[in-house]
Amino acid sequence: ASETYTPAGNIYTVLFSLELFVRLGAQKPKDFFCGEDKRWNFLDGIIVVASWWEVVGEIQTLLASSNPEESNFAGITGIRTLRIIRITRLVKVARLARVLRFVMALRTLTQSIIYTLKSLIWAMVLLLLIVYTFGILFTQVVFD
Repeated sequence: ASETYTPAGNIYTVLFSLELFVRLGAQKPKDFFCGEDKRWNFLDGIIVVASWWEVVGEIQTLLASSNPEESNFAGITGIRTLRIIRITRLVKVARLARVLRFVMALRTLTQSIIYTLKSLIWAMVLLLLIVYTFGILFTQVVFD
């Protein structure tokens, strides 16, 4: 799985970097850094830098493993590197929040259904009590 993930992750990093630079070129620098979406642009920039840092770390790890005598990357253990990579991936997931902003109608509908379920359950309990009560009443009328 790691052999297929690394190239896919690197392709994703390149595409994400290109998308960031295209947006930077399409907007004025003032709008990009000080506009309405400045926080998202800043987060995207952090994600791109962290992704490139991950790629550089992978390259240094490969170089260090091929030539262990001349390792400049020996100070960072594998566990620490994995922790840093996990944090980087969590930041990528935070970008999903940007997409959720556009799905407000679905969110409103879902919340309405969830809030309505409480009333629906109580209505079902009331209906069950009514049916039970009339069942007992009709049973008594038939046998008396």
